[in-house]
Amino acid sequence: MSIPRIRTYLLNHHIPQRKLISPHRPKAFFFLPILHNWHNSSASHTPAPSPPPSPPVLSPISESLRTSMRALPHPVVILTTAAVVPPTSTGHGITLSTLTCVSLHPHALITFNIKTPSKTSRSMHKHGSFCIHVLHTTPHSAHIANVFAQLAASHNRKLSPWTQLRGQIERDPDTGVPMLGLEDGVISRWRCERYQVVEVEDHEIWVGRVVQIDDLTGGKSEGLMYQNRRFRRVGDEVVAELTKLGEEVNVDQQEEVNVDQEEEKAKEAV
Repeated sequence: MSIPRIRTYLLNHHIPQRKLISPHRPKAFFFLPILHNWHNSSASHTPAPSPPPSPPVLSPISESLRTSMRALPHPVVILTTAAVVPPTSTGHGITLSTLTCVSLHPHALITFNIKTPSKTSRSMHKHGSFCIHVLHTTPHSAHIANVFAQLAASHNRKLSPWTQLRGQIERDPDTGVPMLGLEDGVISRWRCERYQVVEVEDHEIWVGRVVQIDDLTGGKSEGLMYQNRRFRRVGDEVVAELTKLGEEVNVDQQEEVNVDQEEEKAKEAV
């Protein structure tokens, strides 16, 4: 670093100059505080990344519940919403495994959970619109679901899901929400709007109103599932007792039949 540059830096930053004579070069001089302050100034512009937060310590009952929940299959869907600042980002998205239907009348309502804090949630609060993508059972759709899930987790290396897509990103003309297509294993898209949000502990329970459904496969494909920390597809049919193979079972009617049979047996015993 040249002496003129050092002098300029000192004058601009109002740093006291301390002139010292070098014993090896009598006419040369340097300033002790300079390099130290210059180094600190440069470092201040590139702060070291903060370590990811440690996961919470779960109670024994919470650990048992999480283990038990792994035995249950869950639907795998991707939620997308518009970015808070649209020109600077394609949008936000996360993978969900808590999707279920709440009501069909008078409105078509769905519900799911989001762990907070969440950029996707903040954007949904601002825009009020989002899109649910139901995925097919293909390796590529499982990969896309895994990459979107990494955005909500603390990983040392993250992949942008938007760069992993094979198809073109569409946008809802009314809301600007980015939407995935059939090329990325999407079998249907549910365009939704916010209906209600409830905060529970470190999660938000969202209730969304479905305003439009895009069926991309004619309802002929089965959805991707997640069970025991692995992506799955629907397996063989489990036939209930007292039914024939392949016969559709109406659980409510079956319960009524069983009650009637028990009543008849009780009368015969009397």
